[in-house]
Amino acid sequence: MKLLQILWFSTFFIFPVFSQDLQARLNELGLYGFAQSMAGDSPELLALIGRRNDITVWAPGNDVLARLSGVKKRSHFSRNSAQVDHSPEPPTNLLPSKRQLRPDLGYPDTNFQTIFTFLTDPAFVNLGPNQPARFTKNYGVALDGGATTAPSVEIVTGLGNTQFTVRGPFKFANGVIYEVNDFFTMPETFSATMRNISLAQNFYNTVVSAGQLPVFEETPAITVFAPIDISFATRECDPTAFVLTGPTTLYYSPTLIPGTTIVTRSGDVINITVAPNGGKLVNGRRLVRPNIPMKNGVIHFIDGPLFGSGIGGCRGNYTRPPVNTTSQPTGHPVNITSQSTGPPLAQMGGATRQDYAAGALVLAFVASFLAFYYI
Repeated sequence: MKLLQILWFSTFFIFPVFSQDLQARLNELGLYGFAQSMAGDSPELLALIGRRNDITVWAPGNDVLARLSGVKKRSHFSRNSAQVDHSPEPPTNLLPSKRQLRPDLGYPDTNFQTIFTFLTDPAFVNLGPNQPARFTKNYGVALDGGATTAPSVEIVTGLGNTQFTVRGPFKFANGVIYEVNDFFTMPETFSATMRNISLAQNFYNTVVSAGQLPVFEETPAITVFAPIDISFATRECDPTAFVLTGPTTLYYSPTLIPGTTIVTRSGDVINITVAPNGGKLVNGRRLVRPNIPMKNGVIHFIDGPLFGSGIGGCRGNYTRPPVNTTSQPTGHPVNITSQSTGPPLAQMGGATRQDYAAGALVLAFVASFLAFYYI
């Protein structure tokens, strides 16, 4: 009898919740600000959501919308598109499983999962034709450093910024909704991302001084392995040995499968292996800070160079290309105030124009003196 009563009540209370559209469910959860933004600024996005059943909506709270009410916004549609993701394959389960909600003891960094947003605005995305921006989520992050019955989900977004869930998931007709603490940060260029995180300034300087910044800024769908400053001090290095380019070379940590090999742009081979503690290694290097999205790919910060050994380890047969003095440079080295043991970049090359001018003045003075003395 009790079972029949439960089934009867579920007909009136559970099934209507599962059949609610996004707008109705957002309003029911009290997320009025985001509901109004979606209705007013993103009707096309609502139409796309209505045609799928694998949607996750990361809805900022009303306080976030109120804080941004006086801020000039570049594109509400693009901003909202970044807050909605869908599965690249048909989903097997719309709600996270218990296994996903706890760390995987065998492979700790497989707790990351790649999410595919609806953001395709070329101002923020350059991953190839019809390819949307990706972020990563990580289950099992406890709020306030303590244990929680419902662990927070952390999302790594543009510039390495992280947002986290405040509550959820809540079911609606086309998927689930989480309330998050802020809007996701839009992906930025390689240069802007490297400057913001400031873990690998030496490597960034190597890219600029080698004339390879356009490769890192403009090539669609690249993966960069950037050695952090404390483990990388050389500038005489081929930076293309640290980047993967091509239509199938966008590797977030979930797709770095142990036992596989990957070829870099320079033709060098990278091996993905497993450390004794279960973490993934890239040519023996640990992922210090993985999955940082940028406009045209993803950056993984690693604890040393991929080739060679020691703080200056790199490919030894690299020859720096000649400097083009007829055009403006595409980037500027970051001013390094610590970690580097070498001289400033301006002191590493040969003679400058000022050196030649000073030498000419000295020779002219000597010639005048000799002429005066003998005459």
